[in-house]
Amino acid sequence: PPQSDVDNCCFVDRQCSSDEEWTSGFWAFQNNQCAAPAASLPQTSSPASVDPSQIDNCCFLDWLCVTDDDWLSGYQAFQNNQCKHPGVAIEGSEDFIIWVEAALDLLKNNTPEWYVYTDNGLEKVIENLNYGVDVGMRIFYYHPRNPEIDFDRDVVWLATVLVHEACHVYRDQAGFPYGTVEERFREEVVCQLVQIDSLKDIDPQDRHKFEDYLYGLVDDFFSQGYKL
Repeated sequence: PPQSDVDNCCFVDRQCSSDEEWTSGFWAFQNNQCAAPAASLPQTSSPASVDPSQIDNCCFLDWLCVTDDDWLSGYQAFQNNQCKHPGVAIEGSEDFIIWVEAALDLLKNNTPEWYVYTDNGLEKVIENLNYGVDVGMRIFYYHPRNPEIDFDRDVVWLATVLVHEACHVYRDQAGFPYGTVEERFREEVVCQLVQIDSLKDIDPQDRHKFEDYLYGLVDDFFSQGYKL
């Protein structure tokens, strides 16, 4: 990129291929931790332009590929719809895939820390009428099923939902049970509050249309007499 647009050490002194490396490169640049001055990007083996109908590899899209192993990984990732977000596979209708990718894009662009949190927490998002997260397999099953709430097709809302479900995975890995009514209450409140925290970062200007709703859910839990 032009010198004025460089904001990541991955453009400067290191080669980055994973989301974690790009995130680390971004924060390293902000802290003046790049080891060398900005220079032009090296040329890769990818062609300058490709007919869209011939694209079968993530290296043609948004991956930086140099070695044969890079291109092989890019091909395999394309077959599994993992080009834009290598850590999270998405399965479902075309509209569903576009919607989930847009939510992940929003996290990646606006709040890299919440993107990494979600990317490391969830391995797969599947369109399914049976809503819920399999914490062991790190799979989130989701389908917009509440048309009376004008949240379901909102990208900001989905971004916070992904954070919420990733929270459940982390809580399970930390050893918090989810068996009794009281335990389920505790875990839902904890992850609901994490969801609210992410919302404040993702959409600070217009967060209240969701924030009030989420706080209402938390208050409803407490009104039933449960305690953390």
